[in-house]
Amino acid sequence: MTEHPLTAQIEGSVGVVTGAASGIGRELARQLGVRGARLVVADKNADGLAETVAQLSAAGVEVIGQPCDVSSDAEVDALAAAAVNRFGSVELLANVAGLAVFGPPVGVAIEQWKDVLDINFTGVVRCVNAFVPGMIERGYGWVITFSSLAGIMTFPGAEGSGLYVASKFAVHGYSESLNLYLRPRGIGVTCAFPGRVATGFGTRGRLVGTSDTSWVLVPDWAPIDTGVAVARVVEAMTEGRFVVFTEDKHASWISDRYADLEVAITADVGA
Repeated sequence: MTEHPLTAQIEGSVGVVTGAASGIGRELARQLGVRGARLVVADKNADGLAETVAQLSAAGVEVIGQPCDVSSDAEVDALAAAAVNRFGSVELLANVAGLAVFGPPVGVAIEQWKDVLDINFTGVVRCVNAFVPGMIERGYGWVITFSSLAGIMTFPGAEGSGLYVASKFAVHGYSESLNLYLRPRGIGVTCAFPGRVATGFGTRGRLVGTSDTSWVLVPDWAPIDTGVAVARVVEAMTEGRFVVFTEDKHASWISDRYADLEVAITADVGA
């Protein structure tokens, strides 16, 4: 039995945040840091990572930066070693690193599929394998994963996000399995499903299987402020919740989507 309630304990904990050079990763590191976490921030963008470290240090956060490409076994192992060498243990793992990709869902080379999945999905698995066994041994920890609204539903107009959608559905499913496995062992999981957040993430996306920029998808709804979106994730952690949407309306979209699917399935079965 763990002596901690099954909610994320941020103050005094050591957290590792991947994808921390910009956007959601940087903001999550900031919000964890100002709440008293000591941090190891990681990203393969060395310049952006150095800027994040400088900002956190200026805010009084105890932090180190570790360059890391989550598609590399060796670099994730080096990240884990750096965290343990500096702080001794890790209680919070935030898997934020990811890549936006656009292109047709048919005709993309398997090697390109592998490259995308190796960052967006297998990168999460690598980090879990590197850090969660120690949490299990100590009987406490918290894992944060970032799927996407695209990891729980698709919609007309999103045909150009097939690889991204597949990778984020994988993160969603893996996170549900983690949650079921880890909670009885005293470790919580929070899976975030961001919609459009004002990070510029989509504008940094990679075209796969095409050079036609018309495949790039930009949703027609206004983006939410990054700080507001991340605050919802932190709130979900501290309340012990698994699912968190960055906007309330997204929960109703999901309910409507599954209601529509149920009608379609029932009609098909009855035909």
